[in-house]
Amino acid sequence: MNDYYKQPMVWNGHGCNVLTGVQVDLMDDDQGSLWFRARVKNSNNRAWTATASYNEGPIVAAENLLKKYKLDWKLNHGCALNNGHTYVFCTT
Repeated sequence: MNDYYKQPMVWNGHGCNVLTGVQVDLMDDDQGSLWFRARVKNSNNRAWTATASYNEGPIVAAENLLKKYKLDWKLNHGCALNNGHTYVFCTT
């Protein structure tokens, strides 16, 4: 981890000195099947995405994204939002 993330969180008009995160959403298809989609927004480009089945869970979806895009990030703490339909995992 570089020194940037050791600074206190503060909004300076351009950033907050926060860790990168992977967002994972619970999705459903037309047949009612549930699955997870992990995504990371890469600047102004399209989001990077990966998926996992409902049984595999949101952590596997996030890990699949890191593997698919060859990111050397490590998943750390996470939190559930939106009544358990959205998860956010901090990375280092």
